[in-house]
Amino acid sequence: MSPELRAKAEKLSMKGIGAAVRAYLDAHPEVKGVYWGMPGGGFYGRYMAPQQTKFKGFTTFANSWALMSEVLTFPSDVGRLIEKKILDAITPDIDQVRVTDAEGTDATWSVTPETGRRWKQGLYWPGHLLMYPDSATGQYSYTFESYPTPNKDWIPREPIAMANGVIAGTNGSGGFWPRMEIRLKGRYITDVKGGGVYGDFIHQFLDYPHINDLTYPYYDHPGYWHLWEVALGTNPKFFRNPSDFYGSGHAGIYCLTFERYRSGEIHWGFGNELPNEPGSFGLPTKWLKFGADHDLPADNVFHIHNYYITY
Repeated sequence: MSPELRAKAEKLSMKGIGAAVRAYLDAHPEVKGVYWGMPGGGFYGRYMAPQQTKFKGFTTFANSWALMSEVLTFPSDVGRLIEKKILDAITPDIDQVRVTDAEGTDATWSVTPETGRRWKQGLYWPGHLLMYPDSATGQYSYTFESYPTPNKDWIPREPIAMANGVIAGTNGSGGFWPRMEIRLKGRYITDVKGGGVYGDFIHQFLDYPHINDLTYPYYDHPGYWHLWEVALGTNPKFFRNPSDFYGSGHAGIYCLTFERYRSGEIHWGFGNELPNEPGSFGLPTKWLKFGADHDLPADNVFHIHNYYITY
């Protein structure tokens, strides 16, 4: 792109919009809160830092289907009770988790007392509970009681969980594909079977130059290909956008993202991501610089959705 177009694109990126929102809040301290972004987007608050405590959530009415739906008619006190009961069930005393699903998922991970403590500290996100220890770390997290004010202590990523088994499914945030299996051993993805073009792409990307031998910041172990995210929806009224099943319309490439908030749905995220770094509620500059310097990805972009989970 020309420099002029690139500058315009930067203004329309999350970083650029976040800077504009932050500048407006700096000039208008009477504004108490901001709703920004579509459900499924991540970490909007960090793009507003140090005004991140004014981020109240997403713009749910992003299309006519959501506007006409019952998503926000579900009683908030019942929704919070659902989340509170799940949060109370996750305790530092858990030593192992097993997750199975009718599509063939069967995965386990061990939980040490230290891992369980950090997981419990960071697993809350409204409507999107972080049901895997690594998802809850590497960030200034939220608590059920204090949201949207982040905790004051950064949660270290290491030691990480040791996931093993198979994650299987036929769709994710970006659409549908033939049934795919992603195999995990000792925290790493070791193989991908099926999935059509999408599966072939991930399989080839497993051997991208230096993606397995370089160590990312805040890690003690090399490699990018982890199971990073296991997130549980809690609202029984969320649904797929029926006008956009293949990423061509309102939701961009993430056409099935909305359904990740539906109660009982779990979405798995593969790769690696770091929400924050120690000392900053904003973007993880060291983490992102590492990705840019080594031509490596710095977020997770591959997902599988499961619907009939036993956790």
